[in-house]
This record gives sequence, C-alpha cells and structure tokens, in this order.
Amino acid sequence: MTVLFSFRGKPRAARRILCATVLWLACAVLLSAQDSPEADRELVALLNKTGLRYGLMNTGGVRLQFSLENGRTHQVIIKRERNTIGNLQLWEAVTFAWKGTHRPSAQISHRILADNSQKKIGAWELVSRDDTEYYLVFNVKIPVSCDPVSLKAILLAAAFGADRMEADIAEGDEF
Repeated sequence: MTVLFSFRGKPRAARRILCATVLWLACAVLLSAQDSPEADRELVALLNKTGLRYGLMNTGGVRLQFSLENGRTHQVIIKRERNTIGNLQLWEAVTFAWKGTHRPSAQISHRILADNSQKKIGAWELVSRDDTEYYLVFNVKIPVSCDPVSLKAILLAAAFGADRMEADIAEGDEF
C-alpha cells in the first residue's frame, strides 16, 4: 500500500490547513455545480418525444442544430426560464438571422415587418447590446402544454424561416 501523504510527525497547524483546504475545495465544487442550472425537465422529456437532437447549454437552455438544404444549418435556442401569463406557462425559443454593429437598414427593417405579418406563430425582434451590436432575432413563445408534434413543427418553422431570412439579408451562414 502506497501512502501519498501522512499526518504523522506533522505539526497540528499543517494538518488544520490541509483539512481546511480540502473542505474549501469540496465547497467550491458543490457551489459551482449549483451555479449551472439544469434544463427544464418537462422540456427535455417533450423534446425526447420529438426525435429532434439537442444539446444542453451551461445556462440551462437547450440548443438545437438543424441541417437544411444547400448545406446550410440553423440553430434554435430554447431558454430555460418560463414566462407566465395567467395560468399559461410558456417557453421562449429564439433564433438569429442577422448581426451588425449598426441598426439594420430601412430596407431590411421593412422586409422584417412584412415577414412578421405572414407568421402564424412568433415574431421578429431587434435586440441591442450596448448600442454596439444589433441582432435580428425570431422569437417564439411555446406553451408548456404543447404536444411533441406541434413542438417539432414550431421549432422547424422557426429554423427554416430564420435561415431563409438570413440567406436573404446577410452574407454567409453564421447562425
């Protein structure tokens, strides 16, 4: 049997410091595990029934990557937090179509507003971070009571619609 460290012959202060260090490290590991929220269990169970592949994010959200035609891909993120209106609980799914250092042009803004009028669920939003980065985000509110078939249809519609917009107004396939 190999002994890596022995307390025999060590001063009591050294033993206390070592024990305090081990206790501190154990607490740090426990606290860091608590800092990363778990994904919504009902959402994960529902996604498992859709057959869609997804990944869990360290924020507790869920990321889905869709492979589309012409080699394009698009991501949809479902946030962990739920929104409540009366007795209705909603998940929020977002997907991006454009990123810039300035507000979108009037032509792009008009295109987004026209596209909003055609949507059955969800809407385009302009999101800004400190007036240095701007994003066009398609945002869908999904009822927690949604069935797997409807959830899959909603997520696919969001991904295809946002990717189509991205292809029309942006260069490349960033999102």
